[in-house]
Amino acid sequence: MKFGEPRSPRDEAQELVYSAMESGDERKAAKFCRRALEIYPDCVDALSLLADLECDVLKDYVPAKRKAVEAGRRDLGEDYIQRMKGEFWLDIDTRPYMRALAGLADALLQWGQPEHIDEAIGIYEQMLELNPNDNQGVRDPLAACYLQRMRYHDAAELLKRYEDDWMAVASWARVLLAYATGDEDEAAMLLKEAREQNPHVELYLTGKKRRPRTRPGSYSPGEDTEAVFCADTLWEAWKKHPEAKRWVKERCAAEKVGGEALPTSDDQLDVGEDSAPEESLLFPIESDGPGRNDLTALKGEVPEAYRDRFDAIAERTDAFCDRHLNDEYKQLAREMATSICQKGSPVLKGKPEGWAAGVIHALGQVNFLTDPSQAPHMKSEEIAKSIGVSPATMQAKAKIIREGLELMPFHPDWSLPSRLDDNPLVWMLVVDGMVVDIRTAPREAQVAAYEEGLIPYIPADRDES
Repeated sequence: MKFGEPRSPRDEAQELVYSAMESGDERKAAKFCRRALEIYPDCVDALSLLADLECDVLKDYVPAKRKAVEAGRRDLGEDYIQRMKGEFWLDIDTRPYMRALAGLADALLQWGQPEHIDEAIGIYEQMLELNPNDNQGVRDPLAACYLQRMRYHDAAELLKRYEDDWMAVASWARVLLAYATGDEDEAAMLLKEAREQNPHVELYLTGKKRRPRTRPGSYSPGEDTEAVFCADTLWEAWKKHPEAKRWVKERCAAEKVGGEALPTSDDQLDVGEDSAPEESLLFPIESDGPGRNDLTALKGEVPEAYRDRFDAIAERTDAFCDRHLNDEYKQLAREMATSICQKGSPVLKGKPEGWAAGVIHALGQVNFLTDPSQAPHMKSEEIAKSIGVSPATMQAKAKIIREGLELMPFHPDWSLPSRLDDNPLVWMLVVDGMVVDIRTAPREAQVAAYEEGLIPYIPADRDES
């Protein structure tokens, strides 16, 4: 562009979005985006960023991301999109549209229902058709989705198309594919190669190491950071194949991989099949419950932009628990502060006192804190008064947290550790279509449930001891 030449509305709007991205202030960023849309209504990045800033629940977030994708198609035009297939990424003007596609697919995966996963698959396939070089790395989640949906032929074709990909996701996807399609010898050979590429992955897949709540901002091949990314990407796919997971776990134990003991009650893998309700907030984490006592380690799982807010919330919940509750509540409150201080969370809106009170109130609802028969116990209004917020503010923040983390009374991941033995939700499982208390089942059934990560320990073994 020549100096002094007037910019197009499209370019002017995009410059405003860049300012929004660099502002570091959510309110200013939203204003920049709205101004950009006044100038150019099909500014894709403005629509995408506004969705990130203003949509707290998936039922709003997914349609907002669809709106950005639709704007991208109008902006580029169907003829241009068809003409540029295969070389799409080379034109920088296509990238807002590609980012919007990736954002929509990721949001659909958060929703987690089969129809949403299938729609995400279609989007990833479209992205690879437009940009076979896959500069955005969408072949990784696509391989995971294929395996999760047991579309083995499609997974095999994808992995063959990118057969030179030696990174962890591709390597461990090949292991799962081979085992799932009945070739255990091939799976064993691929497992050996995958271990050589990154020996840390199976420690996460088998529960010997707990996955951090968030993905690292970047990772290096062969390092633990890559293993976290790999395990997170393939988690649902491996969960759909419990026999394969058990097979790796047995080989891991037999060969003493990692030199660590097998999972104990603090190494629970996951609880059944996930089913995210429509109102789930955009907390892109799994609620693994208690397990990490180091506040510095927890802070390391919080994105940089949210760490000051995490510090402020944790400082207040620590002080409250020291005065009124106990160390179990204190640790769970730290874990919950980590969970809500994540990208896409509304936690930066409002004062930290409100969120701290919301954390305590939400944990209290899981653990019946207001019940006088419990020790400790405390009335809701006393929580709000002690932290210095109104009961309405506390309840509003607690509601957001409950919906975002899918909390409920007796939630196994957020119950006080000392009460797990008496928590019915920990032990009630569906067996052959019937709800049973696994503690009354034969030991072999308990072992199977434990190996699937459905219960924290084998009750029969504790009874014997």
